[in-house]
Amino acid sequence: MTLVNVRWLMLAKDLGVSDVSLRRWVQEEKAARGERPGGLSRDEREELGRLRGENAKLRMEREILRKAPVAARSAAACAA
Repeated sequence: MTLVNVRWLMLAKDLGVSDVSLRRWVQEEKAARGERPGGLSRDEREELGRLRGENAKLRMEREILRKAPVAARSAAACAA
């Protein structure tokens, strides 16, 4: 057992929790702060969700605008 593992075990025992729970809590907090490599902070995850929604809306609007001239020509041809 390494010195780091012993420290985790002692700290977990002092807090009255298992060492596995303590490590998981620390990992979750690091991820929430964006300190873990590849992990996004809470704020970044919220912003990513907002941006994905906005992106989906813009794609839908672009598709509607792309189809609009075709629909206008079809209506004009039918009226003539």
